[in-house]
Amino acid sequence: MISETARTAVLGYAKRRGRNAVIEHGIVQPLDKAGMALAS
Repeated sequence: MISETARTAVLGYAKRRGRNAVIEHGIVQPLDKAGMALAS
């Protein structure tokens, strides 16, 4: 279970930095899956 704080931080980071920055860090797959689940 993802805490609300972690969820907010992840979504906030993704929005601020954008998808390319996430890809650069090599964590796009797990973050995409989590993001899709959280966004829906």
